[in-house]
Amino acid sequence: MKRYRRTFSVAISACLALGMCTTAFAAKDDMNNFKKSATYTNQFADVSANHWSAASVKLCYEYGLMNGSDKGFLPSNNLTIAEALVMADRVHQIYTDGESTLQNGTPWYQTYVTYAIDNGIIKAGDFSNYTKKATRSEMAYIFAHALPYTELTAINTVTTLPDVSVATQYSAEIFELYNAGVLTGSDEFGTYKPNSTITRAEAAAIISRVAIPSQRKTVLLKEYSNVKEGLYTVPGTTHTLYVTKTGNTVHFTAYWFRDDIIKSTLVEESADLNGNSAHFVCADEPTPEPSSGIISFDGSFATITFDKDDGIYTPQTTRFIWLRDSMWELSDAQLRSVARSLGVPDNLSITFHQDEASYWDAGNRYTTFVQVLCNGKAVAYASVDSFTAELVRTIYMYNP
Repeated sequence: MKRYRRTFSVAISACLALGMCTTAFAAKDDMNNFKKSATYTNQFADVSANHWSAASVKLCYEYGLMNGSDKGFLPSNNLTIAEALVMADRVHQIYTDGESTLQNGTPWYQTYVTYAIDNGIIKAGDFSNYTKKATRSEMAYIFAHALPYTELTAINTVTTLPDVSVATQYSAEIFELYNAGVLTGSDEFGTYKPNSTITRAEAAAIISRVAIPSQRKTVLLKEYSNVKEGLYTVPGTTHTLYVTKTGNTVHFTAYWFRDDIIKSTLVEESADLNGNSAHFVCADEPTPEPSSGIISFDGSFATITFDKDDGIYTPQTTRFIWLRDSMWELSDAQLRSVARSLGVPDNLSITFHQDEASYWDAGNRYTTFVQVLCNGKAVAYASVDSFTAELVRTIYMYNP
C-alpha cells in the first residue's frame, strides 16, 4: 500500500507542478504559440512606412519569424534556400515548443538544414546548394511543411492555375497554400510563376500568413484561358482558323473553302472568353438572324460550333488543329518539309524565300511560291498550299 500511496502522491505532485507551470510554458503543437515577442520601431531603414511590404515585415519581426542584418532588411534581395529554411524552422519550432532557439552553425545554415531534415520539413538530398536563390516553387515546398497540414485549413477552392499543373515541381504544396489563403498569385487569374525567384519582402508576406491565420486571404480567381494563338487547320482540307488574343478577348478569323460557287465562308469575330470558350455573334451579317456560336480551345485544338446548322455554308461543328504561329508565313519546319519534297538533301546549307500568299482560282486555294536557295542561288522551287505546305504547281526539283 505504501508503494501505491507513494506513487499516487508523486503523481499528484507532478500534476500540480505541471498545473502551476501552464502559464509559464507554451502548449505543445499550438497555433496560439505565435505571439508578439518584440516591438517593431522602424528598425529597418530600407523598409519605409509606405513600402508595400511594411506591414508584413513588421509582423515577421514582432513574431520572431524574420530578422534583418546590419545592412537592414534587404527587401529586394532574393530569398535563398537557406533563408527559406530558417523561416520554416522558426515557424515549426514556435508551433511545437513555443519559441525559436536555433542558432547559426558551421556553415551558418547547417543547424537549420539539420533541424529541417530531422523534423520532416525537407528530406535529405532535396537540395544540394543551400545558398542558391530559391524558386517560388521551392519556397512553397519548404513553407508548406513548416506546419502540419491540419493547420493549413482550406478557405479557398483553387483547382487550376495558369502556370501550375501536376507536372510542376511541388504542385501539391503550391495548391495547398493557395487553398489555405497563404498564396494569392500575381494577377486576377492567380498566376504563380513557379520557376521565378522571390524577394525577401514577398517571402515576409507569405510566411506571416503561414504563422498567423488572421493574415490569410480568401481569393476568387478568374478562370484562366489557355488559348494557343496562331493558325489552325482541318487536316485534309483547306479550312483554316487564325486566332489572336488580347487580355481576355479572343479574336479569330475562320475560313471554310469550298468547291462550289462560294469560294469561302468567312467568320471574323472578337469575343470575351469564359474559361477556354467564348460565345460569338456575327453582327455584320446582313440577315435578320446573324449566325452565332461557340469557339472553344483545348490544348492544340480549337472547335467552332454554330448555334444553328444552316446545312449550306459551313458544318455546324468544325474541329481545327494548331499548325503554326503565323497566318501566312510558312513555319521553318514546313519550309524544311518543302525542301525535302523537292529532293534537297538535309545536309545542304540552304535558306528560303517565300512570296506573299495569293489565291489560285483554278485550284480554289491560297498558294505561296517558295524558293530553296543555296549560296543565294535557287536550287529548287514550287508553289505550295499556303497552309499545309503541300506541293501544288510550278515544281522545280533539286538537280545537283
